[in-house]
Amino acid sequence: MDHSKQVAILHELMSHIEAGTTARTAEVRWNRGEVYASRERLKLEKERLFDAYPLVAGLSGDVPDPGSFIAQDAAGTPFILTRGHDGKVRAFLNACRHRGTRLIDQERGHALRFSCPFHAWTYDLDGKLVGLPKKESFGEFDHASHGLISLPVTEKYGIIWLKTKPGPAFEIDDYLSGLGRELAGWNFGRQFSFDACAMQTKMNWKLANDTFGETYHFAILHRNTLAAIYHSNVTSYETFARNHRMVFAARSIHELQNVPEREWQLRPHSTIAYYIFPNTQLLVSRQNISMYRMFPDPDRPDRSVVYQSVYLDAEPANESERAVGEAALKRLKAVIIEEDFVVAEKSQAALSSGLIDEVAYGRNEPALHHYHRTFDEALAQHA
Repeated sequence: MDHSKQVAILHELMSHIEAGTTARTAEVRWNRGEVYASRERLKLEKERLFDAYPLVAGLSGDVPDPGSFIAQDAAGTPFILTRGHDGKVRAFLNACRHRGTRLIDQERGHALRFSCPFHAWTYDLDGKLVGLPKKESFGEFDHASHGLISLPVTEKYGIIWLKTKPGPAFEIDDYLSGLGRELAGWNFGRQFSFDACAMQTKMNWKLANDTFGETYHFAILHRNTLAAIYHSNVTSYETFARNHRMVFAARSIHELQNVPEREWQLRPHSTIAYYIFPNTQLLVSRQNISMYRMFPDPDRPDRSVVYQSVYLDAEPANESERAVGEAALKRLKAVIIEEDFVVAEKSQAALSSGLIDEVAYGRNEPALHHYHRTFDEALAQHA
């Protein structure tokens, strides 16, 4: 991010703190409670959001070397993401071409070949079928046309995107709407993958996403955790078509009053939260970079899987540095899993009852307005 932009955001945050204000919309928005509980809505979201748009699959550091891989599910589509000997990232459907068996159950690892656990059909990093036991007994067929099914994938700004259906290549800047320049400035491509986990949650994927949309709750829900570090209900907010940047101020921002503006830096005194449509939160904070990708359960609107990934600017050089990373990770999980997701799952229980007609997004929660407006627009656009 340009230094002048960082200074402008810091001034904006300081002004909000002094005035007791925050970024706001024109009015309160009301949304139908059923958007979090409807099976019909879930079906449309899978078809018109998750099958239609590029989805963040990880950062470059998730597959740093040839043979390193990720094997996950994206709204019902199991995929393998790996890096080839030529340095290029490729994505495949995680399914053997023999009988469709899942090739890899391990979520992360390293392999120069992918061998099916059913009959040991084997594929290389380019997805080519290179091994078939008892080939003479099986019979003749065109091996070249029975490699792994490729999925469109691109790597840019240190971020990897894929689409869940085979098709032509795509240009990610067509979807970022000017956000790419900022993303390029954070060195995402050099981040070290420190920790990753998948969380099965008892809530709609949009409820998980909503938890990252405001700081209004910091003083209450996070009174013993984040509230000691960040100002509550103070944000800077800017949209980039369907994406956004939200910045919330750390209490250390006041230290800048005695520092020349030419030396001001945003990251040490805030968290910069990027939302990448439709389901990814990428948070640049003081000690690490964290990413959350929310995916719906293919069949249940009240279930989702959230992939949490945490990155450091460099691999820990010793046990002391690793301990610092582990402590930050512990605090992060305490906030997201033990506080945010707990109340979100309680909200889902009420929403699934069908007794809540509508939910409210306040003027001081502009990101929530933006999320749900863009969801509705995309669903209508692809009708």
